Amino acid sequence: MAVPVMKICPRCFCFQARRTYVGRPRPHIDRILRVDHAGELGADRIYAGQMAILGKTSVGPTIQHMWDQEKEHLRKFEQIIAYKRVRPTVLTPLWNIAGFALGIVL
Repeated sequence: MAVPVMKICPRCFCFQARRTYVGRPRPHIDRILRVDHAGELGADRIYAGQMAILGKTSVGPTIQHMWDQEKEHLRKFEQIIAYKRVRPTVLTPLWNIAGFALGIVL
């Protein structure tokens, strides 16, 4: 939201009113964060699907280690989008199902 803000001119030290964005990032930052969060969510669900199939095999511990890293990435992005007040993708339910299914078939 643009609101007038009084600033001091560095040339002559007079006060000038300028419109400045306060409090919210620009829309393209919202989109970037939303896409990054969706990618982390998808990765988390893919590893969940892989663990469902391969968790008790010899590669299970390796997959679990990689999944734990993705859980940390997802947790961090969820903190960022909450702090920046960015709406998560509306496709979250689809990412949950599709990511898990993709993890099963890979």
